[in-house]
Amino acid sequence: MAHIDHIALEEVLGVILAEPAAQPSGDAAPESGAVQDELDLYRISERGLPKRAVTNLMKHIGFSLHQMAELLPISERTLQRYGSNKLLDQSVTEHLLDVAMVVTRGTEVFGSKSKFLSWLESPVMALENRTPMELLDSRFGVKLVLDELGRIEHGIVA
Repeated sequence: MAHIDHIALEEVLGVILAEPAAQPSGDAAPESGAVQDELDLYRISERGLPKRAVTNLMKHIGFSLHQMAELLPISERTLQRYGSNKLLDQSVTEHLLDVAMVVTRGTEVFGSKSKFLSWLESPVMALENRTPMELLDSRFGVKLVLDELGRIEHGIVA
């Protein structure tokens, strides 16, 4: 993954945690705006984010639990059973962070969440006429979507 701007990380984690920033101390896993780099993201993923992070992202983008479960490496039923403070495992946390980064980046590129969400559901020629949403269930797909957002930002539309 390319270097990530710490301001974007603050936005990403602000969306999925929806709580005030916590300051990191030593090797503690920061949970919000205190994140400065990919190593902090690694610490967060190693520890796991609480299930409420999924719920917060769902509310932020207007997705159902079913839609979120289709994007994440966890079943809808398992998500339903988890309490809001249950920590997600590393792979689910990493993918949740990836999806949140796409949402943050897309909102920034399109200038509004509604325009981004509309694009997310629209076929894109550069993605073989798939919708960006279809690709968000894998890390490779997330990278393709982020790359396409970068092209759009720079006026390179296929």
